[in-house]
Formats: sequence, structure tokens, C-alpha cells
Amino acid sequence: MVRTNNRIRVLSWKKQPLGLELRVSKTVMAHPQDIASVVLKNDPKAWARLKALHMGKRAESRRSVHAPVGQAHDLLPLCILALRFVPEIPTPPPLRWGNWPARAPRRRIQLGACDGVGIRVHPVLDHDSVPDFVLEVLLHHELLHLAIPPKVVGGRRVIHSRVFRHRERAHPDYARSQAWEKAHISKLLQRTRAQG
Repeated sequence: MVRTNNRIRVLSWKKQPLGLELRVSKTVMAHPQDIASVVLKNDPKAWARLKALHMGKRAESRRSVHAPVGQAHDLLPLCILALRFVPEIPTPPPLRWGNWPARAPRRRIQLGACDGVGIRVHPVLDHDSVPDFVLEVLLHHELLHLAIPPKVVGGRRVIHSRVFRHRERAHPDYARSQAWEKAHISKLLQRTRAQG
């Protein structure tokens, strides 16, 4: 049996010389009896239950990743705290938790991103073990991208200028946050791989 992240196909199978090749969406893996009923008996009620479960999980996932309120953390109050150090930005930009990546990274994770309008935070940080100060410093970094946009210097695009780095390090929890990330990166990578 192969576990998939397929958003459309709940379940598929084909006959192989040594049996069935079964591909199952992770949204329905916890229901082996319904899976067996669909594959072996073509049971329409079991199929309807699996489809409903799959669609419900997809809708729940879409709601949770496109809002600032996660399972363990709310980004909005943390962003308001970070705004104290970026006075050029009077109000919080749009905030949201990102999607789990289809392919887990091996060594590095981009924990936050700013598209010039809003901020997206990697869902691996929406966990009880992640301290608020880590998220606040991450949001501070992304807010600085809005306050100090990239410049072209000598034909090169400079995203993290000397001024940017100086202001980033000026956050009172910057060093503590960097130390926490360094100490926990392997756990964050492991948790991301477990979602794949």
C-alpha cells in the first residue's frame, strides 16, 4: 500500500502479478475496513464514506492554512508584538499558515515568506513545542521585508542589506530564536517528513 497526498483521488488500485498495487490518500488511511470494502466488494456506501471523509479533511486543511489562527498558535497577536520594532508598518499585513510541502526538504526549511503584501509561515511551526518568541522573531524578519524592499546594487538584487541585517539582529529575542532554531532544526525536518 502506498500512502499519497493526492488531493483529487482518494483511492486507486491495479492488479499486479503478485497482488494489488493500492494507492490511498492519507486523509482516509485510518479507515482500512472501508478501503477493503471498496476494493474487494465495490461497496458504494463505503466509497461514499471515504469520499466524504476525504473532502472534509481537504476543506478543513484549506481553512486552517489560509488563516492566521493555527492549531497551537495565533499569528496575529505575535505579529502585533513584532510590529513594535517595525514602526513603518502601522497595521499587520495579511497573515496565514502555509501548506505542507509535497516533498519534504532534507536539510533546510524556509520557515517564513513575504510576497510583498502578506506573510506566510511554515505549518511545522504551528506546534506546542515552538515558543512564541521564535514566531515573533520570524514575523519581525518578514515585516522587515515589507519595510526594507530589495534593491539592485551593481546589477545584483540585494534582499538582506546591511541595514536589514542590523535591524533584524536588534530584536531582543533574535539570538535566542536563532539558538532555538539551530537546536531544533532536525526535529522540524523530521516533523515535516512525517507529513509527506
